[in-house]
Parts: sequence; C-alpha cells; structure tokens
Amino acid sequence: MFSKQQKAIIIFLTVTILVLGGGIYLNRNRFFNKAVVPVQSLGYERVRSATASLSSTLKWAQAVGGSADETLVGAFSANGKIYIFGNTSSSDFDMEDIEKGFLAILLANGETVNFLPISASPIEQVSIAEGGFLAVTASPSAQALLVNFDGEITKSLLLNSQNEKSEKIILMDGGYAVLSSSATAGGKKLLFVTFISNNLELIYKSVSNEAYSMSIVDAYAIGGQIIAFCHASGADERMAVGTFCAGTSPVFRYVTDSESYIPYRILPYEKGWVVCAIDALGQAYLLKLSHSLTLDGKLIFNIANCKTCDMRYQGGNYFVFVTRNDGGFFAKVNGSVTDSTVKSLAHNFSYYNDYKILRALDTTSGIVMGVIYDGEVTKFPLTSAPAAKAILVDNFLVFQGQAVFGGQDVVVSMMDV
Repeated sequence: MFSKQQKAIIIFLTVTILVLGGGIYLNRNRFFNKAVVPVQSLGYERVRSATASLSSTLKWAQAVGGSADETLVGAFSANGKIYIFGNTSSSDFDMEDIEKGFLAILLANGETVNFLPISASPIEQVSIAEGGFLAVTASPSAQALLVNFDGEITKSLLLNSQNEKSEKIILMDGGYAVLSSSATAGGKKLLFVTFISNNLELIYKSVSNEAYSMSIVDAYAIGGQIIAFCHASGADERMAVGTFCAGTSPVFRYVTDSESYIPYRILPYEKGWVVCAIDALGQAYLLKLSHSLTLDGKLIFNIANCKTCDMRYQGGNYFVFVTRNDGGFFAKVNGSVTDSTVKSLAHNFSYYNDYKILRALDTTSGIVMGVIYDGEVTKFPLTSAPAAKAILVDNFLVFQGQAVFGGQDVVVSMMDV
C-alpha cells in the first residue's frame, strides 16, 4: 500500500508526535534542558539521573510523581541523600504500588534511589526523629509512624484521634509532642497536645478548654513543657499562650494591650519572646514579650493593609517579611527591636532563612528566589512556573508544581548559589 519512502515518512511523523506530545516524558518539562536530555525508549526508568536545568540559577532538576497529582509534605537532607514525604493520587510511574502517603529517596546529585509506600491515609506532618523520621497520618485512625533512613516503618502508634488535624510535631527530651486541632459541633476550635515517647508509647494527651477558639501559630519545647502560641478568637481576637505538661491540664495566658494582635511568627530570646504580629486594622508589629507575657517593647512598621508576616533571626538582626494585596515589604530590625530599615518588594514571598543566607520564595505567582540582605535582591528570578508549595533544604529547592508526569509533581533542584 505504501512505498518505502512513504513508510519512512509515516514513522518519522509518528515518533515526532509522540515526542512533542509528551510520549517521552522528560521532554514535557519546562524545568529541564531538552538539549541535554538523553532520548530514552518510550518506557519509564524508575532509577534515573537528574537532568540539567533551563534556569541559570539551578544546577540540575529531578521530578517525582505519577500521572495524577502529588502533594509535598516535607523534605529533608541526611546521610548524603534527600528524603521527600508526600501524598499521591497516582498509581503509575514513581507511584506504582503506592496507595497514598509516600517517601521518595534521592542521592545528593538528584539520582532517584527508591519510592516507598508509607501509609494508606494521607500524611499530614513529618519531622526528623531518632534514627529517621516521625510521620503523622490523617484521621480517622490517625497514626504516628517511625520511619528509618531506609524507608522502613519500625514502629507505629494509633493516636485515637477522631476528627483532629495534626498541625505540628515537636521533638522533646525523650520523645515527641504532636499538636493537633479539632472543631466542636458549635464551631469552637480545640487544641490537643499528645505526648509520646521515643519508642512511640502514649504518655499523655491534653486538650484546651478555653472560651476562645484556639488556632495554633507556633510552639516550643521548654523544660518538658510545650509552650503554644495561639490566635484566640471568639467575642474578640487575642494572642494566647498555652502551657501544656504531661499529666496536667493546660494553662492559658493572654497578651493584654490596647491592640488585638494576631501572631504569625514567634522567636525566643533570653528574656522572653519576639512576636511578629498584625492588628485588627492591618498594621504590622514586632513585639517583645517577657516570659510573663508583659509587653516590653513594640515596633510599628506604619504600613497599612498587611495580610501575613514572617520573621527570621540572623547575625544579631530580625528579618521580617510582610505580605499585602499589592506585594509585600522587607524589614531588617536591630536585635533590641527599636529600629528598622524597610524596603518594598514587588512579590508576596513565602520567606525562609536557609543555608547561611536569606532566601525568599514566591509560591503564588511563581517561584522566585532572592538572596536578600538589607532588602536587596541579588539573584532573581529562579523560574516563572507556578508552585503550590516549596521547601528549602540545605542547598536544595523542593517544590510542588506542574512538571513531568502530569498533574502536580514534586520537583527537586540544586541551586547554583
């Protein structure tokens, strides 16, 4: 029916359509340099090397996922490897034989090592732990799982939660505290703290019983206690601090001042706490609180319509980033919280302090990296691709976004900084 020349043309067109249409999966990704991606078979390789990136600020990139969506929960660097915890809706490619919660292990050069099932229900929180990681799964029948560095589950504990959502895991001397929340039938939000040992034995579970609805903002372990900073809402809005101890009911104290503050980030210092907060009128503050929660200092940035704020401490200064509807601003504040320099920024960053320098990521309009010091952006941008979540781990960027396999994948990159 066809001549040899016609058959050759048909084969050429078929292969071209497969490649351009995504049949060879690596050629579908805007983060990878198509010129250096080796043309593999039309199959799939579970163990594969990373590829060079199109971005001048990335050395390489590697995607993890399947044909449906993956969500990023946590990422860690240890023992020369990168450990990525997440949840999947896929059942193919990297996610074959994985029902929901997964662990992906990569070498520090981006080469994939293994993809392992962790749980049949979603992973909500994960933290570094003794000999590996502690993962907490979703209700009902929430579990705490000890996972070693080989990805094996060595111990599990049923947390007996009903409709609780885990919010945070805190390492303590001799064990862990799992902070979770749940709403009552009347809509009041309760805060739970579950104390468990290093061997995953249940020690004690405590619950807030305040008139206010409690939303956890930040928490620290101090001397066998959990100090939990909360946004308390009800008849009014206040900042509350709860002290949780194993074996006793929690005690809550409230920050009193002429303003109603909503806290967003809390850092300890030798005499108490430094709090990044926003009041009911949208003004951003840095507050110094004593251990007894008296107000020892207050710095107002005098910029209206603030939405969220974040803060890190480095080199004797506090670095604050505040988001607004029309971009945000960056502030460098001296250690005594009495003076600041403020710079407007065009993007609303999710802000991190990482790997000896300050970095910021914009995960709403795209991922943008800035090496920010004194308000100056020295490298910009990283990539213009949208990302639902991003985590900085040492010199690696791990983010959730549209990439290789279809839907939302998890992409790992090494930054050239």
